[in-house]
Amino acid sequence: MEPVSYICDVELMGEAYLNKNDENLKEQIKNSQSITYSLNIEDDIFGFNIHKNEPLTRIYKFDVFMVDFLFSSTSRLHSDMQEQIITNLLTEIDNYIKENNGYYNFRIPSNIVDLNKCFNKIFNNFIFCGGLVTYLNASFKNRNDINNRSEISVFVPSQTYLQEHDLEITQVAKDAFENYQGQYHISYVTSEKAGEIYTDWVRKGFSKRIDSEKIIVAEYRNKVVGFWTYSEANKSLQTGLTGVSSKYRNLGIYSKMLDEALRESQNSRKFITIGTQFDNLIVQRVWNKVGMVPYLSYFNIHIDGR
Repeated sequence: MEPVSYICDVELMGEAYLNKNDENLKEQIKNSQSITYSLNIEDDIFGFNIHKNEPLTRIYKFDVFMVDFLFSSTSRLHSDMQEQIITNLLTEIDNYIKENNGYYNFRIPSNIVDLNKCFNKIFNNFIFCGGLVTYLNASFKNRNDINNRSEISVFVPSQTYLQEHDLEITQVAKDAFENYQGQYHISYVTSEKAGEIYTDWVRKGFSKRIDSEKIIVAEYRNKVVGFWTYSEANKSLQTGLTGVSSKYRNLGIYSKMLDEALRESQNSRKFITIGTQFDNLIVQRVWNKVGMVPYLSYFNIHIDGR
């Protein structure tokens, strides 16, 4: 099978997917400054980056670290040589954890067999916390309004509107995430305070936006009932928080916000990225209907190294 390049970066991976070419991605990985440790094998990089997650560290009162991988060229399938290389790489991570107490969240690409195999070999006491899949829109198509219900209005609000409706939007977000359960709910170490993570996301999402962070709002009969946030990067619109108030679901509101996001994508000529948990099949079906495709997935595996 043809070698692939990997980095936990939705824009770089998305660009390579759309171009059907990893050459630029490979060079970006080789020149990356965000590498904690790497092995150079025949001019190819096998590395990892460990960085502290400051918001989670603040919530949990102990150090929380993210562990991401970088491979300039690797095979999805097993080879003895690759298994040995990745074994050496993971041994370095094991040593790092022993020397630096903390809680570690690994994002392990699901399509690299040897990485998953070697992880199971090197680490014993880990917590499997599901996984995430990311989609993008593979083409720019004119989107017709599939839902003409006059009661629903979806738009990009002005700054004045956001200031006047800040409390309403925040309340919709809290309501939308009230029953949400993600990877930090799964871990017995982090479950007790997991709800605070999403409350913190909501607070930051609406009170500390910068110019590159955008929002789409949905109203139903002049009442704020939904939101869609995204950040504008060089070549992509990267979706953040999205939600619809639980009292107003099944009215087509989410689909109308998605249509508006797709129009923003078309106008800017930038592709959209959006991720969700593996088992969130309902929303993935909505994305599939508008031509979005999955291109990146990883497992969330935690290790309590405190």
